[in-house]
Amino acid sequence: MNQGNQAFENARKPFRRANLITALGLGAFAFATFAYSVYRVHEDTFEDVVMTPELEKKIAEDRDLSKKN
Repeated sequence: MNQGNQAFENARKPFRRANLITALGLGAFAFATFAYSVYRVHEDTFEDVVMTPELEKKIAEDRDLSKKN
């Protein structure tokens, strides 16, 4: 069984570096996309959102409830 395991490891050896580079590249892309999204949302002022009086009242009530808890 040890000989089969060694053959398996030897067969995978040439692909390890390429797989590692691919995994790191995909991880970096995912992290960069997340970081960019957070950055863009953080700088948005949401001034284009229409606030109706009912919505403002609901938000104020929710804030009061969260302060009590």
